[in-house]
Amino acid sequence: MKKYWLAVISAGILLSMGWVMSSLASEEDGQEQSSAYNLLEDSREWQWKEDSGGWRYIKKDETYKKSCWEMIDGSWYYFGFDGYMSTDWTRIRGMDYLFSETGELQLGWCYNDEEEKWHYYNEDGTAQKGWFQDQSGSWYWFSNKGEMASSGYKYTTSGKYYFFDNGQMAANQYVGLLYMDENGVRNRNFDIIIQSKNQNLAVSAEVKDAFTEESKNLPRDWVKRFTDQGWEILYYPDKRYFSAPNTGSGVYYVCHSLDTTYKKIKICDPSELTEAFCEYIGYEYGCYDGVSQEATDLSISKALMEEFVYIPDYYSDDMKFYFGKLASAYLGSASTRSEMEEEAPEVTRILKKILYRQS
Repeated sequence: MKKYWLAVISAGILLSMGWVMSSLASEEDGQEQSSAYNLLEDSREWQWKEDSGGWRYIKKDETYKKSCWEMIDGSWYYFGFDGYMSTDWTRIRGMDYLFSETGELQLGWCYNDEEEKWHYYNEDGTAQKGWFQDQSGSWYWFSNKGEMASSGYKYTTSGKYYFFDNGQMAANQYVGLLYMDENGVRNRNFDIIIQSKNQNLAVSAEVKDAFTEESKNLPRDWVKRFTDQGWEILYYPDKRYFSAPNTGSGVYYVCHSLDTTYKKIKICDPSELTEAFCEYIGYEYGCYDGVSQEATDLSISKALMEEFVYIPDYYSDDMKFYFGKLASAYLGSASTRSEMEEEAPEVTRILKKILYRQS
């Protein structure tokens, strides 16, 4: 069965030939290895030749590359013991590498759908192992086989950490009711607090998972600011809702409340955590003070957002309610973000400015 492949290739990479080759060749001890001298050989001595077994890189005397890495026209290729060029996923000395159909080694993020594992390949072609931080500041961890850790607590060389299903280590985020600081370590001072008459209440795994899922996409810089300012999240498992106004479509139940006086987010349904937290962001950014230009521009564009957010008539003039709904929709999924960016680029520009401090 043919495996699909996905790779993000870094553009504009100018590689130092000798240094790059030493990085890959070091993984091939005991086998024929390329060297800086190989890279300087007259390319006219070598040519591609295809037969029923695949492609080989041969000389006029019919000798060919085998069991080695080769840099050819700016891309890495690997030739097996039989001299044939590797394609698709190939295991080389215990490490998996992804090659395109035309043999080029793929760099960046690559997904092996057969093993259901993500890998990351650096600019020099080597597979990432251990800790890796991306441009957004998110941390990931890869095993000695180059497989990305995900979906739960994992033991690493430096301890036990929680990783979301997208591979990001939980940092300035909630895992269940537990708060993980910027180093991925639990800080009990900022855990979600249970407010119940039953002091021995055990929160279900379903509720904990819901809090974890909602926390995954919260802007972490805002979460850190939230805790630094002394805000808290209170969970009320005994409540059904905090308000239930009559609207043109019937009773509308709201299962969270933003208490700006005592700096509390109160919530009885974990699925509304993102919306509640976005209301906090709007409050801190000044969207509700009546003079915010960003808030004015977002209000003017409400009609463009009707397919993404539902606003009951009762809340038609409530900027806090609207911003919470709008921002949480944007944070909810990558597909929704893409659709919103295509439909209303100016709205999403403002959201990025507020949520991520992007200009």
